[in-house]
Amino acid sequence: MIVTGASKGFGMAASQELARRGHTVVATMRSPERDGPAVREGFEDLIHVAQLDVTDGDQTTAVVDDTLERFGRIDAIVNNAGYGLYGTVEDVGVDEVMRLIDTNLLGQLRLCQAVIGPMREAGRGTIVNVASAGVYIVAPLTGLYSASKMAVAAMTEALRLEVKQFGIHVVSVEPGMYRSDWQYGSLDVCRRLENEESVYQEASMRALEAFREMGETRPGTATTGATIADMVELEQEPPLHVPVGDDAYRLREQRRMLTDEAWEQMMLQGPFFDAGSSEGFAGYGA
Repeated sequence: MIVTGASKGFGMAASQELARRGHTVVATMRSPERDGPAVREGFEDLIHVAQLDVTDGDQTTAVVDDTLERFGRIDAIVNNAGYGLYGTVEDVGVDEVMRLIDTNLLGQLRLCQAVIGPMREAGRGTIVNVASAGVYIVAPLTGLYSASKMAVAAMTEALRLEVKQFGIHVVSVEPGMYRSDWQYGSLDVCRRLENEESVYQEASMRALEAFREMGETRPGTATTGATIADMVELEQEPPLHVPVGDDAYRLREQRRMLTDEAWEQMMLQGPFFDAGSSEGFAGYGA
């Protein structure tokens, strides 16, 4: 099976958990020489690393072809590669959004398109697309990130219906907040905020600090890695949407039950609006 974005975070956790359960994993990342040894440690016989930038279609096809040639089949893929974009809708540059979409959405699309044919010929396969609790919890400053993950969820739902007839299972895994690199290295703060040019500067940086502080209180990535492995191993068809984490379950249910007006009032208690607040929401992502 192929796991993207495996150098850290959920991708690394999923690769190691799948190997722990005896699966052979092709763990892909942009810098395998730098990051590969840590991912493979203790699982050298089962985890094989490969270079992959998911924005490169030719490289994506090559990884799939190489995996098929080496192992004969691809039972599952985990579309995990992605990152966050932090900034108000007014502040983020169109080029920043295009790069985000190219990675978070089109990166998943490229790998799906590359493996569906071999899976169809085999009569089976599992596609795990990692979305986010951000598909149903939209907060100030992470609107474009949520948009990219909503697009992933929509693509996943359509794909699931389209390939069901071929014995291929498709699932959207939607983690809440976990302590990981996502709040730092995998979070792209938009240029206007970095250059202190935003009219929302004070509120945005206050919310970013609260967001990172909240992340430090959350569990690590092992739960999401285990959930992904569970979906790969599930013998029957998995659910369409799989929220991961107490916050993801709780907030999804709150969003369903509350009116738009009540939800908005709750969101307005967050640190973006209230200088004295350390609660509320400054964005969820995975």
